[in-house]
Amino acid sequence: MPYRKLTLRSATVRRGIATTLGLTCALALAACGSSSSGGSASGSTTLQVWLGGTLTTSTPGSLYRSWVNTVIANFKKQHPGDQVDITLLPANNDQLAAKVESAFASHSVPDAMMLYTGAYTTVYQQGLLHLNSDVSSTPGFYNSISGWNLSCTDLNCKNGSGTILGVPNDLEAFFLFYNKKLFAKAGLTGPPTTWSSLMSDCAKLKAKNIVPMTYGDLEGYTTVNYWDENLASYINQSQMLAVLAGHLKLTDPAMVSALKAVEQFRTNGCAQSNASTEDQNAAFAGFSSGKTAMVEMAPSLLAQFEHGIGASNLGVTIIPGTGPLGTHVASNSNDNWVIPAQAKNPSLAWDFIKDATDPAMGELWAKDVGSPPANVAAASKIADPLLRYMAAKIDNADNIYEMDSVLPNGVALYLYKELNLFFAGQISAQQVMNATESQLSSALSASSG
Repeated sequence: MPYRKLTLRSATVRRGIATTLGLTCALALAACGSSSSGGSASGSTTLQVWLGGTLTTSTPGSLYRSWVNTVIANFKKQHPGDQVDITLLPANNDQLAAKVESAFASHSVPDAMMLYTGAYTTVYQQGLLHLNSDVSSTPGFYNSISGWNLSCTDLNCKNGSGTILGVPNDLEAFFLFYNKKLFAKAGLTGPPTTWSSLMSDCAKLKAKNIVPMTYGDLEGYTTVNYWDENLASYINQSQMLAVLAGHLKLTDPAMVSALKAVEQFRTNGCAQSNASTEDQNAAFAGFSSGKTAMVEMAPSLLAQFEHGIGASNLGVTIIPGTGPLGTHVASNSNDNWVIPAQAKNPSLAWDFIKDATDPAMGELWAKDVGSPPANVAAASKIADPLLRYMAAKIDNADNIYEMDSVLPNGVALYLYKELNLFFAGQISAQQVMNATESQLSSALSASSG
């Protein structure tokens, strides 16, 4: 998932984890069903925590690292003498997957990890602790967290009775951020509410020599984000699940049409000319510096954007849909905390996860990172009006999941590369879906066999 994931989403933005890992885990890890209740004693332990997902970009001095440091400080207050050693996983999805796979294969796993949710977690399910006993032994914990389904096997937690592989940390969808000051210069009084108005706004901005939007598609991440959101105007959740079961094809006209519309950002000149060779971080920087009028991204870029152009100049809206269902949002949990089955200190890892997902840390996550926390109590106290707006759109039972979050990881990684070629004008939307459906069919056949 591509920043999904970020700062970004090349780090926290689209996530990608290889499909081979599940096979690797199956060869050596047999303790997946065990509980984390038997860890080492407190007092002189160093907890190893690997940060993937959104936190791949939690470098020293960043707001993300500030949040991590606060979690660690709180943990150490409760565990005097214990230490926490942080390792940042690579922001590049392929490199991240290689490091995590190698750790499982060599039995050199950390005590806890943050990973993207959905297929980016379930691909490792044979090497992860099942957390049901920990969750159930912590009074009220399950109900204190939202967005559980993408943290369980079969993407269904069954209200807590399914196999729990991780704990959701935060929630996400993709939105259109816009610069009110630049919009005003082009005579625009509000954000686009339809696809046609979005295209016409691009033309009006260009007429005033304003770059309409920055589009960072080097890895195919921006295009997949737009496709995810536009799909929500074409299909519902049951149809999405039918795709994962092989009963509905990615070559279905709805899937192709949802992608084909995205091409208009290039053909209509909304995106800058180097969109296909620019990465997402560069696109974010262009918008944050006030050089462009729009950019799509997840809520976790909110703080960066407010700091860059000023909160009073920043607006956010739903990405308009082109499909027959009207504008809807594709959304799901974003990051998971997981514990490898061979972790040396699983009980301490569970304590760390509880600290990281408690109400206080959820409130700080919303404030410093800018995305809706999965902690229900913390989400109810979101102060920033733009984040409240996005959180309300995400918290909707009618939303579909982001497709690339639930596709088998190898298929998603393949799709990203195809989408980059598509937006560069080298292949068609139909060709993308034909090729990706072939990959998905093979993956489904292999898993059923």
